[in-house]
Amino acid sequence: MILNINTRGSSESLLIAMVLGSLVMLKRRRLGWAAVLWALSVHWKVYPIVYGASILVELHKIDAGRLITRTKIEFASISAATFFALSLLCWAM
Repeated sequence: MILNINTRGSSESLLIAMVLGSLVMLKRRRLGWAAVLWALSVHWKVYPIVYGASILVELHKIDAGRLITRTKIEFASISAATFFALSLLCWAM
């Protein structure tokens, strides 16, 4: 069914690949790539933003339960910068 949907122009499998890629990069502690892939997937379609909660839980585990840390601020900054840069680029086109 996924192949059939993709032949008709749906990009759901690409979106799923970006979301899963961001989660894999997060597990491998490559936070920069995880943030970029997550921001790209949210820019592609807005509903992957719901995965932000699971990303925060994973970042909370990495930071040993501290509320605000450099890791969380770094992830948020990279993902926000990527999202807004893509939005500005698409708007300029």
